[in-house]
Formats: sequence, structure tokens, C-alpha cells
Amino acid sequence: LSTPYCVDNQYFNIASNTINKDKIKFSFNISLNYKVILFSGKYIDKKRPLDLINAFAEANLFDTILIMVGEGESRDSMEKLIKRLNLDDKVILTGFINQKKIVEYYAIADLFVMCSGLGETWGLSVNEVMNFSIPVIVSDISGCSIDLVKENINGFTFKCGDTKDLASKLKKIITLEPNQYRQMADSSLQIVNEFNYNKIIDSIYSIRS
Repeated sequence: LSTPYCVDNQYFNIASNTINKDKIKFSFNISLNYKVILFSGKYIDKKRPLDLINAFAEANLFDTILIMVGEGESRDSMEKLIKRLNLDDKVILTGFINQKKIVEYYAIADLFVMCSGLGETWGLSVNEVMNFSIPVIVSDISGCSIDLVKENINGFTFKCGDTKDLASKLKKIITLEPNQYRQMADSSLQIVNEFNYNKIIDSIYSIRS
């Protein structure tokens, strides 16, 4: 019985095709030529947001910013680390963002990262962002890493807590040639299209028949 973890792909597909990426970037005061690495989740230990900040600093990427959507008890530690690493102009902590507005952040992302540790049973935000044709980097502990991430096809997994590994993979994707990036981005959409409500419905009907 196939009952894949999924989100409302149609909703996110429509948002992906209707949101003006340049207009959103302009409204967020982000240079149009800048690439965006996106994190979305609570600022808590389980999500390991400090790992991503450290890896981003180590990657030292040109014309790239890190946007971290969320809020939580780790914010103070994150702000101190950002200041210590001189990343004040390169890392944005958004605070809480309403679910309806999250699609605007997905739309401007060039790369999505989930660096969660123990306790991340799946990570549905990965499903959501893949509907926007975005490559992903996911920790090997996150539940979705086996099913949604195909190595060097739509992104990479990395060893949880290994910031050097994460930094290396951030750099690999952000510095891809445009045609290579496009192939990886398109693959994300193709993969997540297989994780949909119809698969679950068909499985339920197959039992009844």
C-alpha cells in the first residue's frame, strides 16, 4: 500500500507559476542578481540552524544571501553567531511567517536546505519547495532524505552536523552552470510530482476493490 508523505502539490504548483520572482525580491530589498539559499523551520536545536549559518560562512559564496524563515528559542544564539561571523548583511532572520506568505520565499529561492537532526520524521517543507523546481540539500537524518533526494540529480544529502560537508554542497549547487542548475531544478519538480494525494487515493481504492 503506497501512501506517500505529500502536500497539496497543485496549490504550490499554481503559486510557483503565478508569483513574480523579481517583484518579490524587489519588495524584500534583495538584489535581483543575488542567489538565495533558504531555510524554513523553527529556530530550535532539532532543526540545527546554527549548522547552516556556520556552513554558509565557510562556503563564502559570492552574491548569495541566506534567508532563514522561522522563529524560536535559538534566535539569540543565531544572532550572536551571525554577528561574530560578520554575516549581518548576508543572513536574514525573518521571524514568524504566515503559511500563506511562505510561497513568496519559496519562489525566490535558488536552493533549499534542511539540516535537521534527530526527531525530524520527514520534513514536508522539502515537498513544498520542490514544487517550485528548487534543488535541495537535506541532512541524512531527515526522514525525507531517502525518498526525495536523489544524489546529484535534484540535490544532495549530507552527514548531519558536518558543516564542512554541508558547505561543500552549498558551493556545488550555487556555482553550477545555468544548464546544469536547470536540470537539477527540473528534477526536483519531477520527483515531488510522484508524491501526491492521488497516489494515496488510488491505494485506498485498490484495497476496496
